[in-house]
Amino acid sequence: MENKLILNILSYNLFQGEDELQIKYINENKYDIIFLQEASKDININNYLGYIVESHCGYTYLGINKNLKYTKLSVLVSEFGKLIYHVIINDIKMVIGSLHLMHGGDNSSKMFRSEDLKEIYKLLKKKKLHSLPIIFGGDTNMRFNENFDNLDDIYLLNNNKNYYITYPNREFKDSRLTFIPDMDFRFDRFFIKNCSFNNFETIPNQSSDHLAIKTSIILN
Repeated sequence: MENKLILNILSYNLFQGEDELQIKYINENKYDIIFLQEASKDININNYLGYIVESHCGYTYLGINKNLKYTKLSVLVSEFGKLIYHVIINDIKMVIGSLHLMHGGDNSSKMFRSEDLKEIYKLLKKKKLHSLPIIFGGDTNMRFNENFDNLDDIYLLNNNKNYYITYPNREFKDSRLTFIPDMDFRFDRFFIKNCSFNNFETIPNQSSDHLAIKTSIILN
């Protein structure tokens, strides 16, 4: 029987820096890969090898569990909210990426998000990496009508049109949060290619204006 690798992955917008409850949750749940947004510059999580880049709000973080057999082959993108790496995990080559894309609902912001994703995929094709398993996650700030045609939004693979909500987390109360939108948004997403998934969940919390999301990705 062909061996399969299952990676349990978390994406979490921490809201202006991590707190003890968020770090405790990550450490206790022992994810294989974590994509974090709005982290602090000096974030340090036990048992993860972490990479970080500045974004429009705090720092974007990509963490690999130290218990995995892991090799970083190359840094494909490391710029303003985007970390895309070519790696080997447990003998499988893949591309993984933590994203925090441009915020805003105006047309110029939507264009920036679309062009960011198109340029990343163009780079993967140029380097002949687009046929590898690809796993991206993060706070994309994408509205319901925004999609990325070259990769699969895992939630939509089941043709489910009852979109989940990740922003705002209406259970979160904080004096720093001055704007509560009238609309709900599906900002936080996972995109994949050449692999599959077997679950997806939003995660309630009391520490952020976003719900976190988690998934399990299956690779042969």
